[in-house]
Amino acid sequence: MFTTFLLTAVLSTLVTVALSATGIYLLAEARWRHHPLASRASLPPHRLPY
Repeated sequence: MFTTFLLTAVLSTLVTVALSATGIYLLAEARWRHHPLASRASLPPHRLPY
């Protein structure tokens, strides 16, 4: 019984961390697009070689 509880606790912690990290990444990405430095920090457009 204790092993099942421990496994459930570890898995739920991993899922929570993964979901929160994904949410934080998406929020930061959306805010960075509107930041004035985003246009300067992005790479210049390259033409395709053909």
